Amino acid sequence: MGSTLKRILLSFITLTFSLAIHAKELSLVVDPWPPYHFEQEDGSLGGFGVEVIEKVLGNMNQPYKLTMKPFARVQSDIKNGKADGSFLATENEERKTYAYFPQESILNSKWLFYIRKEDQTKLSISSYEDLKGHKVGLVKSYTYTDEFWDFIKKNDIQHKIVSKDDQAFKMLASGRVDFVPADQGNSAQLLKDLNLNDKIMPLANFTMKEAGLFAIWSKKQVDEGFVDSFSQALKDFKATDRYKEIHQRYFGN
Repeated sequence: MGSTLKRILLSFITLTFSLAIHAKELSLVVDPWPPYHFEQEDGSLGGFGVEVIEKVLGNMNQPYKLTMKPFARVQSDIKNGKADGSFLATENEERKTYAYFPQESILNSKWLFYIRKEDQTKLSISSYEDLKGHKVGLVKSYTYTDEFWDFIKKNDIQHKIVSKDDQAFKMLASGRVDFVPADQGNSAQLLKDLNLNDKIMPLANFTMKEAGLFAIWSKKQVDEGFVDSFSQALKDFKATDRYKEIHQRYFGN
């Protein structure tokens, strides 16, 4: 048997084996993070990420169940093998120790700093130096960036940590903190839901980070071959008009 044929046969066997392993129902967990994933009025889960995952795993003929938990619990379940996978998450070195990241992200995320509109003539940000002398609201277990955390610690920047984004924005609105860094897509939805659009605004001239948002897979539960197959299926779906329609519906142009 020629070497080329052997490689093709080996690849086919590996792919078949990895898909067979995950013919069982996958257990997926997400946190409340609209418009990416949230509980709808009828109790079901919806959102941009939910719809994309539904289509991609459907195309793979992969059954799954989806539940919602706080973000820190989600990451703990992936790390300890209590769940097979989750979405959406940014990549960092700690998460890479316990989770596989596909090569393909579900979409890209832009993180900005938010302030009270009444402070727009007093507060601005062109670098982290502008945080000095102010309080920052943060969410537990969020990645942000290493550069940001280094600056916070080295300069003893006052910060308050809460469990969810909506709590951070409520702190900002009440004047308990002066800045909140947050994902632009999630923030637009939350400020609308909290009726805070007239009180809180983003500072668009400084971007904390732009990063891919991924589906992640527990190394204790999922075979790496499946992750490669998922990544290809996601890449194929992102090239379709259906993906563009879902994106347009949630984020506009």
